[in-house]
Amino acid sequence: MKEHNFKDFVLLLEQLEKESGRIAMREILARFLKECSDLEIEAVVYLTLGKVAPDYKEIILGVSNALCLKVLARVAGYSERTIKARFNEVGDIGELAHQVLKPRDTPPVTINWVFEQIIKLSKDTKIEYKLDVMAATLVKLQPIEAKYYFRILLEQLRVGVQEPTVLEALTLAKLGSLDELDQVRRAYHLCGDVGYVAKVLYSKGLSAIKEFKVSCGLPIVPMLAKPLKSSEELFEKTEGQLVVEYKYDGLRVQAHICDSDHIELFSRNLGRYTEQFPDLVEYLRESVQVFPCILEGEIIAYDFETDEILPFQLLVRRRGRKYDIEEMSKEIPVALMVFDILLYQSKELIDLPFEERRAILLKALKPHPHVKIINSEKVTNVEQIEIIFQKAIQDGTEGLIGKHIKSRYVPGKRGIGWFKLKRDYQSHLADTIDCVVIGAYHGTGRRAGSYGSLLCAIKSADGVYRTVCKLGSGITDEMVDTLPQMLEPLKLNKPPKNVNVSSEMEPDIWFEPKIVLEVEAAEITLSPIHTAAFGKIHPNVGLALRFPRLKRFRDDKSPEDITTEDELIELYRQQPQQKVVRSADIQALMFSGRKRTVRKKERKVADEKQKTLDSFF
Repeated sequence: MKEHNFKDFVLLLEQLEKESGRIAMREILARFLKECSDLEIEAVVYLTLGKVAPDYKEIILGVSNALCLKVLARVAGYSERTIKARFNEVGDIGELAHQVLKPRDTPPVTINWVFEQIIKLSKDTKIEYKLDVMAATLVKLQPIEAKYYFRILLEQLRVGVQEPTVLEALTLAKLGSLDELDQVRRAYHLCGDVGYVAKVLYSKGLSAIKEFKVSCGLPIVPMLAKPLKSSEELFEKTEGQLVVEYKYDGLRVQAHICDSDHIELFSRNLGRYTEQFPDLVEYLRESVQVFPCILEGEIIAYDFETDEILPFQLLVRRRGRKYDIEEMSKEIPVALMVFDILLYQSKELIDLPFEERRAILLKALKPHPHVKIINSEKVTNVEQIEIIFQKAIQDGTEGLIGKHIKSRYVPGKRGIGWFKLKRDYQSHLADTIDCVVIGAYHGTGRRAGSYGSLLCAIKSADGVYRTVCKLGSGITDEMVDTLPQMLEPLKLNKPPKNVNVSSEMEPDIWFEPKIVLEVEAAEITLSPIHTAAFGKIHPNVGLALRFPRLKRFRDDKSPEDITTEDELIELYRQQPQQKVVRSADIQALMFSGRKRTVRKKERKVADEKQKTLDSFF
């Protein structure tokens, strides 16, 4: 099968960019993937996702806006000053390249060739080296190809395709239906690398996909717990056959101890923590008895002198750090609270019942002050759960995890025998909400020159981000100063195509949905202006968070991990004293929404009049 030219791939990206429905995007992508060879499928998959490798491989291109503008000026024949001025007008380097570059009479280049040139950028950190590689690539690209070349380099592809859609498209393209989708998903969940899954599927077929096993050194997509509202519900969901464990407020980590010299730490969203926590690597080397072994646990900041858990905010100072790591490890010591084992002496354990995995875990580690096995207590009634829950709160944890003693470890799934009970915020919500920032509003007063509030969204089943709150509370003065810098790389000139926002909630500034926030709220209410779950409870309203407050930034989570529309609806229905939604209630809500819109317009008219008067005098 002949390899595709990069131009063919760019035309695919243009199609995907114009489409907003996930099903339609899947069909478009599947048609293209069906014509791909096994030699190019890996590159096609990665580039469709706007990356060159899975995150845990940490291939760093080291490309900035400034570097792209410099090479664009060189190849297009403009001064850097001119190019920077044009960029300030356009706001998108890809679009700018499309405008200023001229068509070239050069032979077409393949997808693999462009992919290889992009990978080259990670081989050397010298600016001149990168400039030469980028320039040599750019002179062989047509303007429309350069547009997407720059967007890929800057991780700003913005076509809206993510791993679940790619897995579905791959299955359709290679197998002709979605009948074996669960097998393809399972393979991805066991290695965290969609490109590798694609390569195996295309070169070796479905039989090889079915043979995927847990492998030390390849991160497993973690199993998640489902939030519940009460101890009674937890007891019922686990059929009374459960153990409970403390839920620590830390960083979830998967520790792969392949041998005494090779230990890797992976984050919840399959990034790497290995270099950020070298002290923990050493502790595991001292504690683990046999190899290979894969453990799961929670990293917490811990004061060993007072025997107390330190705040999560302290632990955050160690995450993502590249300098002064040794000094910081002394200043903020950590402990690993281990709660599961997935591989032991090369034996895969995920299909064993939890109680059997637990017995193996107790044999795998020798006592160590920095590596502790979480206490797992079997309970036989609701009263016991309540007592342990109250003690967990007193001990500084978030609450409890309840596990059915027969539950298997199911990668990538939520609530298959695992449940969580957390401290209620103002006694209404069973859990916090994870959402993404899609926009911001200009600040006033202390927040002038920054952002006064953020527009946040959750995700629907069709991959669309829908608004759930306008968030201003919980943003500290320090955050006010740093927010513009943090969000600047994600700024857009127009709404992202995969978001749904009502006209009443349009922000002053749009952002690509990548920054994940954890938000707590008093309750979930009906809303005529927010689009989350719109029409799911009643045809004319959605759901919104009442009195939302920022709890923390979650850079250990990706947009794939945020709260879904179905989860929001379930949390809404779990709230106590839910009243029947009457037509009169809806009419009142709609009227209040219209009043807000009218007041907004009236204020705008009044402001215009005042400006006119001010200019006259």
